[in-house]
Amino acid sequence: MKKIIIVSIIVTFFSSCLFMFDRISIIKILNKSNYTIYAYDSFFDSLSIYQTDFSGNSFRTSLDTSYYIFSNGAFSYSSNRAEPDSMAYLSFSGTRKGIFRDNLCVDGKIRFFIFKEETIRKYSWETICKYQMYEKKLTFTEDELKENDWVVVYE
Repeated sequence: MKKIIIVSIIVTFFSSCLFMFDRISIIKILNKSNYTIYAYDSFFDSLSIYQTDFSGNSFRTSLDTSYYIFSNGAFSYSSNRAEPDSMAYLSFSGTRKGIFRDNLCVDGKIRFFIFKEETIRKYSWETICKYQMYEKKLTFTEDELKENDWVVVYE
């Protein structure tokens, strides 16, 4: 009887996790440059420390540059970091189509700001936003992302 209860709990837990992962969408940034980059997504045309949602609520923006230490002692950087010839993964809650409908996308475009790792390591996020210190800004509509199979290439 205990085994049945434990199995039921485990099945319920994993099925709820699968539902959660079904609601997360990924846009990939392929780094074809010869240096490590960080990617940041925004529905606004410029970088800002604070942004406002449709309800008029202000929220603080940030770029995750943290790293994690796994049990084997290896380091893994945040998913928005890409070394040369590798991918960064930007995740969104909801479906890919919902990115343009459910978030702050007021003009039908999403921007991807690309930063060199040395810029991220050297300056604060506040300074980067104040002086717009990104390497490149790539702007896409939903249709353009669909055409590219939701992969953005940075060269």
